[in-house]
Amino acid sequence: MRLTTKKKNREEIKTIASNSKEMFEYVLHISDILIDPTKHGVGEREIQSFKRDLINTLKKIDSNNNKIIGRIAWEEVRDEAFSTTFKLDQYYDYHVYIKNNAVKG
Repeated sequence: MRLTTKKKNREEIKTIASNSKEMFEYVLHISDILIDPTKHGVGEREIQSFKRDLINTLKKIDSNNNKIIGRIAWEEVRDEAFSTTFKLDQYYDYHVYIKNNAVKG
């Protein structure tokens, strides 16, 4: 992920957030189906499929959230990366921490 300018970075954050919003709406839709499957005419086999979709969508939303957090963090430290107050390796450690915690769940 190459981040070049603040404007481009912020446009990409907006795109990621828009995709997350659509996925969140899909999560709400799946939740409605799982609450009352008979109302929606859904059988047991389809319920299992919806549960898998729900899990995968939640993982994707979490991944998008971490991308947004990383991009915001990059913007905050971009000018300080080589200063004495914030070392570049600390910045990378922070992203490794985010990535490792995103995989859980």
